[in-house]
Formats: sequence, C-alpha cells, structure tokens
Amino acid sequence: MENEPIKIKMQLHAARPSIQGADSARPAAQAAVEAVEARWRAEDKKVKSEQRKKRFVGCLSWLFLLLAAVGVAWYFLGEKYLPPEYAFPQVWQKVKDWWEAPPPPVQKDPADERTAAERANVRDFVLQLEKLCESFPPRQAEAIAIKADAWQVGQSMLNEIVSADNWYFKANEKLAEMEDQNEKLQKLRKEETAAKRRKYAAQYRPELVNRQRNEVERKLEDCKRVRAQVARRAIKAVKTTSSQWTGPESRKDAARLLKRLDALAQQFKDVK
Repeated sequence: MENEPIKIKMQLHAARPSIQGADSARPAAQAAVEAVEARWRAEDKKVKSEQRKKRFVGCLSWLFLLLAAVGVAWYFLGEKYLPPEYAFPQVWQKVKDWWEAPPPPVQKDPADERTAAERANVRDFVLQLEKLCESFPPRQAEAIAIKADAWQVGQSMLNEIVSADNWYFKANEKLAEMEDQNEKLQKLRKEETAAKRRKYAAQYRPELVNRQRNEVERKLEDCKRVRAQVARRAIKAVKTTSSQWTGPESRKDAARLLKRLDALAQQFKDVK
C-alpha cells in the first residue's frame, strides 16, 4: 500500500573493540541500545494486538450479518420450505408459551406444614417485640394484638413490657399533674388577692415534685431493663421452640428470627 508506513526492523549491537587490548563498551551506551530495542518490541506488540482486535471485530460483524440473513430467510421463507413445526409462527408461539408459563408449584416439606402455625405465631411475637423496643422511650401504651392460639410464652413476655410501660405512663402523668397545678397556682398568686388564693389547693412542695421526677426516671429505667431481659429470654425461648423444627424452611425461619432477636439484645447490651 502506498500510504502505509514502511517498517524497518533494526537490531543494534553494542560496539565491540576490534583491537586487542581496547576498552570494552561503556555501560551508558549498552543501556541506550537496550532501551531502544525494548521500545521497538513494545511497539511491535501493540501493532499485533490492534491487528488481532480488528480481525476479531470483523469476524463478529460477518457472523452477525450471517445470522441476520438466516433469520430473515427463516421468517419469510420458512413456512414455504420447512415443516410447520419448524416454521417461525409455531416456534415463536412455543417460546411465548414457555416464557409465560407459571413456575412449577413448590413441594412443601411435611415437617414445615406441621410447624407453619407455630412459626407464624413466633414471627408475630418477634415483630411486636421489635416495635416495642423501637418505641423506647415509650411514647404511648401499645396495644398488643395476639391471636387466641398465639405463642403463650411470647405473650407473657410482651405483657411484662406493657406493664412496665403503663407504670411509667402513670408516674409521668402524676408528675405532669403536679407541675401543672403548681404553674396554675403561681399564676393565681400574681393575679388575685390573698383571700381568693385560699380557695385553691396548696402548692406541691419542690421536694415532692423532685421525688416524683425521680420516680419517673426510675420507671423509665425499668422499661429499658425489662426490654433487655425479655430480649435475652426470647432468644432462649425461640431456640428451645425451634429445636423441634426439622423442615428446611423451618430451620431458615429459626435462623432469621434468632438473628433479629440478637440485634435487639445488642441494642440493650449495656443494661444489666
């Protein structure tokens, strides 16, 4: 080709002395020769790599064109020259039927069938325990909706948390009532005469208010402590119950539930 560059491969050799006793070639000259040869080898390798890449792309292009031509011929001429079952319409319908076919029903293990109701109850218990632990500090009394045939062990543990929360709410309500009454009396003292102030209840002493405030703090700590204890006991209870689950899906359920309970226990790991 006229426009292609002409490549001339040259091999440089270090100069060798022709006169006996002459000095050998200097290291700098030898290094320069080796650097030039290394650069030529890298350029040659790069050129060969690009040529292989072009040949590969060319083969793929020809293969695509060949497949496209075969597909077009099959689409337009298949019904004329091929048996009906190999023509495009029937083959396409078979592909659509296979793609849209529902998956085969999963065969359930009898052991999983026997523990399905119990596993559902344990899952409900873990879910409600998670909600109670997430709502700390408690903001309002949570209604625990447990089915009649629910997991009784879990029901008793949830009731402990609800009971502790209710004691906290009562103590908090009492503190709010005391602070509200004191605030109202302070306002009346500023607005009304001494005669009228005698009609109102006496103001709570500061030490009584502080005592009630401390009681609220203790009840809040009780709520936290009960949650920590229930989370730890729940792990043991679920392990005991799930030891009887022998089905493959049951064992997976047990592992998932224990992992969630471990996360709850870690949330209160610093609580004694």
